[in-house]
Amino acid sequence: MISLTYERLITYNPFFYSEILAGWKGKQHACHHVTFEEETTISNSLLLIDCSSDAFSTIEQSIEAEHISGIILYGHSLYDVPSYILEEANEKNKPLIRLKHIDGQTIYDAIQEIFLLQKSNLLSIKQSELSTYWLHLYNENDIQTLWNRLSEIIGRKVTFLNNQKQLVSSLEFSSKEFTFVETTQKNIDILTDGQLTYFAYQIIDTKNQLIGYFLLDKQDREIISEEELHILGSITPTMCTWMKQEKLTQNIHLKYKDQFLFDILNNNIETESELIQLGRLLEMQFLPNTYVLATNLNSDKIITKEIISNMESILIRNKLEETHIYTTHLSHRIVAIVVPKSTKSKLYAKAEINEWLQSIQHTFSELYPFISTFIGIGRTQSSILDLHISFQEAKIALQMHNFFHGTNSIIHYNDLGYIRLLSYIHHELLDDFASLYLGKLQRYDNENGTDLIQTLYTYCNQNGDIFKTANLLFIHPNTLRQRLKKIESILQIQLDQYTDLVNIILALKISIDMNI
Repeated sequence: MISLTYERLITYNPFFYSEILAGWKGKQHACHHVTFEEETTISNSLLLIDCSSDAFSTIEQSIEAEHISGIILYGHSLYDVPSYILEEANEKNKPLIRLKHIDGQTIYDAIQEIFLLQKSNLLSIKQSELSTYWLHLYNENDIQTLWNRLSEIIGRKVTFLNNQKQLVSSLEFSSKEFTFVETTQKNIDILTDGQLTYFAYQIIDTKNQLIGYFLLDKQDREIISEEELHILGSITPTMCTWMKQEKLTQNIHLKYKDQFLFDILNNNIETESELIQLGRLLEMQFLPNTYVLATNLNSDKIITKEIISNMESILIRNKLEETHIYTTHLSHRIVAIVVPKSTKSKLYAKAEINEWLQSIQHTFSELYPFISTFIGIGRTQSSILDLHISFQEAKIALQMHNFFHGTNSIIHYNDLGYIRLLSYIHHELLDDFASLYLGKLQRYDNENGTDLIQTLYTYCNQNGDIFKTANLLFIHPNTLRQRLKKIESILQIQLDQYTDLVNIILALKISIDMNI
């Protein structure tokens, strides 16, 4: 008779409902024959035993028997097998399986049918039964139960990675980053976490799209066995179903999450208790000392939803310690609310925040070199209802980066100084103010081909230092003094008068720094 392994047998009805008690880990065990007899001369025999209270001595003897390669316990009783028997089965690497609520003759007939189908190369007609079993198991329980059972049948831990090679759920593995090493068998990659290597079985849907991987520890094996490939292939339809449901659930969650964050940022929530309760429904926590940062995304290319989602994930995964981050995408920017984990969490200094965000920007630029980012940061708020204020401040900081900070890509609202007051004034009013105090000088420069505006701007930026200003303009100090007198004459001001000087400095900031 053609050999059948226990690993393959358990994937056919009704054996995929069985409980693996012991002896499963180790070499694959062949099953050539099935019998009710305690003693048999046929090698690799599978013994069926009615699990009654007086069956334990028979089980123990059968584990020692040379010709018995595995045992199936059946019956309606619920007797627990003593631990010493389980230990002995594990030591002998002899499969000990329990199949409840099914009589021995039914089990015997089912195994004989499997033998017959295998001999006739017709076992494939039963493969759909296992796929149906996985789907029922998932529908009646949850995805973790499915993975637990899969790990139990395969005999080694299995976990799931999404198509970005990110850990979705774990049975034993900690949170790790996995990178590609090589492809060995068809649809099987080798991944590493920097220390250990793993098999990654590609999960392909009916549209030939990669939806994720099953991650299996290698355990010094060179390949995934045919039995394991058979089992992993049978569970793939259920995984595709789960991923579709997860994607739908995530989209619904994101819709409500984005709307909730939009309401927070736009002051659409009336009370603090309402904000806290809504946050809990979406598994979000809000505490005092929270602030908002906004990241502008600038590119000549289309920035896809997938790219934006990945950038948000990078922000979340690489967050500062002792913080939560909740992100959303509004218009052309990613907005993040940074929340301390507790009222005792560390409050980070500006330098630490800048170092963190520079690291984030570096990651962005490595992944998406065609996208430039600018980050505006609002102030921390003692009341979570005031987060809309921090958001407005972050946007103002972004608006000012071209005007006030040049090429600096991280701008704190607190650093804007008095210039932030100008952001609340309509541009036409600012333009009128600049024209009132600088208009005559601009017209003089246009008519005479001079650059007295630039001279005045440099002089003010150097805090009225004649020698530093002259050096920057590459002119003699006396030449500078003559120009300044000319400027005073044209504008009818005195640069040593406080009021005149403040008006001129503001006009220069508006006209040159803010480019209005």
